[in-house]
Amino acid sequence: MASQLAQHKPFPSRKLLPAKRSEVVMAEENAYVDSWQSPFRKDPFEIPLETQLALLLAADAEMRRVKGVTLTETDMQFRKDRFLVCL
Repeated sequence: MASQLAQHKPFPSRKLLPAKRSEVVMAEENAYVDSWQSPFRKDPFEIPLETQLALLLAADAEMRRVKGVTLTETDMQFRKDRFLVCL
């Protein structure tokens, strides 16, 4: 199987339909600057990994209890952005 995948050649891009079918015209609109902060009460980065995994496993177990459910998926993502500005 791995050797078959290694030998697989993707379709040439010229055979694909072009994504741009016409010129895009942007509406004249002023730029807005805004910010938003979640009203979270706990910093998700301070919650132990074991606690997060336990929550995911508990949610998965509840989903699997539903008759007819054959596939479940849980996910938890957190992102902390940091910016470095050099002047």
